[in-house]
Amino acid sequence: MTLEQALITAIASNAGVVSALGSRLYVAEAPREAAMPYALFVRDTTEQTEHQGGSSNLVQAFTSVNIFAETYSAANAAADAIETALDAITQDVEIGTTDIIPVFIPLPGREENILEKSDGEAGVITTIRLVYAIWYKLTV
Repeated sequence: MTLEQALITAIASNAGVVSALGSRLYVAEAPREAAMPYALFVRDTTEQTEHQGGSSNLVQAFTSVNIFAETYSAANAAADAIETALDAITQDVEIGTTDIIPVFIPLPGREENILEKSDGEAGVITTIRLVYAIWYKLTV
């Protein structure tokens, strides 16, 4: 299981997330006909820290959560729900055969955009992007 899949599993039953998004939480790419609103969890970069003795087990992953909705209020409600759910994670999150307790550092601000629909459809899509630096320790 990837970090993104593990985060989705950890927040999928959160009442706020269910209310705002249902089960429309995806890793990297949504199905073409996915109903909005939905959220994409995307790994931007991953770095394993080094020390004088070589590699450590401390990992930093920059992960984006991109929310797509037909209205600003729906996008904002989904973003708030995801932030609250991620902040509430205190138990181990399983990644493959490793259990981690992630430390979330939200990067300042939300990136918000309004995009015109493609394929000749009328209307707009509101997007909100949340970016986290997530630190965790691998156990070997």
